[in-house]
Amino acid sequence: MRRVRNVLLGVCLLGGVYAAYFFGYQALVHNVTVASGATATAATSAAPSTASTSTTSTTPSAPSSRTITSTPQASITATPLVTPTPTLSTIPTDQPTITPTASATATLSPTPENTPTATPTATANIPTNEQLIGSGVHVNQVAGASGLRVLLLGPNGQPWQGHRIDVYEQRTDVSGNPTYGDRVDGRDIDQQGQAAFDLKNGTYGVCPRGIEGYDWTAQGCIYNVQIEANKQTVVKLQAGQIQVALAGADGQPGQNVYSAIYKQKPDVSGNPITGDRASEGRTDNTGLVSYWLTSGLYAVTMDLPGYNWGHLGSAKGEVNEVVRPGTTTRVFVKMAQLTIGLKDANGDPAKDAYCQVFTQKQDVNGKPTLDNRVADGRTDNGGIASFPLTQGQYALRIGNAVLYNVPLQWGKLTMSDGQTAAIK
Repeated sequence: MRRVRNVLLGVCLLGGVYAAYFFGYQALVHNVTVASGATATAATSAAPSTASTSTTSTTPSAPSSRTITSTPQASITATPLVTPTPTLSTIPTDQPTITPTASATATLSPTPENTPTATPTATANIPTNEQLIGSGVHVNQVAGASGLRVLLLGPNGQPWQGHRIDVYEQRTDVSGNPTYGDRVDGRDIDQQGQAAFDLKNGTYGVCPRGIEGYDWTAQGCIYNVQIEANKQTVVKLQAGQIQVALAGADGQPGQNVYSAIYKQKPDVSGNPITGDRASEGRTDNTGLVSYWLTSGLYAVTMDLPGYNWGHLGSAKGEVNEVVRPGTTTRVFVKMAQLTIGLKDANGDPAKDAYCQVFTQKQDVNGKPTLDNRVADGRTDNGGIASFPLTQGQYALRIGNAVLYNVPLQWGKLTMSDGQTAAIK
C-alpha cells in the first residue's frame, strides 16, 4: 500500500513539472511575439512615410563679398627742366642784310680800361671806422634846467623824427666795460627832433633804436651820461648822408635804378667787402636817391650794365665811401653810351636789325674774344639802337660779324656803324 502511494505521489510530481514546463513555454513565446511586434511598430512609426509631404530645410547662403580693387596711381616722375643753350641770334633772312667787317678792331687813343672807376678814391686819405664811429655824438650840460634831452638830427640839421630812444641804468660788466642795466624810460623823437626825460641823478646809458648804419658808438649805446641837479644833460646825435646820382651820357637822369648801401668789413686779405645792408632804394625822377646814415665807411652798389664801375670785388659797386656827421658824400655816375647806326645795301635805314654787346676777354693767344652779354636789342625804324654802359672796351656783334675793342668812356657817346667805332 505504501508502495502504491509512493508511485502515485511520484506520478503527481512528474505531472506538475510537465504542466509548469508547458505553461512557461507558452508565456515565453507570447512575450517574444509581443516584443517583436512593438519593435516593428516603433520602427514603422519612426520612418517617415514616402507619401507624406517632405519639407526641405534651405541653408542660408553666405553674404556675397565685393572685392574693391584699388588701382594704384601711376607714379609721376618730375622731368627736370632742360635749360636751353643760349645761341646767338642772327639777323632774319627777311631783314636787310648788314655786312660789317668780321672781327674788326676799333682803335682809339687813349684806350679806356675794362675795370673803370666812376669816382676814384685816394685810399691814403681814407679814415678808419675806428676814427669815424662815434663822431656823430656830442654830450654837454646846460645850467638852469634838469633831466635829459636827446636831439636826433639829419645831415643838414633837420629833425630825424620817429626813432625810439631808450634810457637804461648803467652797469659795469665783468671786464670793467659799461653796459646797460634796468630800463628806466623810452620815448620817440618828436617833430622837433628831440625827446625829453625826467631822471634822477645818476649815470645812464642812452640807446637809440632803428638807426640805419653803424652803432652810434663802438659800445652800441652812449654811456657815462651824467644827470646832475640844476643841470640839463643834452645828447646830440647827427647823421651824415650818401647821395647816389645817376645820369646818361646825354645828361638825362637815370630814373628808377636800384642801389644799396652796405656796412663794410675786411676779407681774409684785408680788402673791404660788403657786410650787413644798411639801406636800399631807387633813384627818383631827378636821378637821385639819398640815404641818412651814422658815421662810418660804406660800400655802394648799383647793378649797371657792363663792367664793374667801382672797386668792390663781390658786386658792382664802390667801397670806402666816407660818411661824417652833417656832411653829404655824393656818388655820381654818368654813364657812357653806345649808339649803333646801320644802313642796308640801298643806303636806307636797316630796321629791326639785332645787335648784341659783350664784355670781352683774351684767349690763350692774347686775342680778344666774347665774354658776357650785357646788352642787346634791335634797331628802330631809323636804323638806330642805343645802349647805356659802364666804361670799358666791348665787343659788338651784328649777325655773325663781331667788332672788338669798341671803346666807351664815362659821359661820352661812342658811335658805330658795325664796322668801325669812335668816341664823339
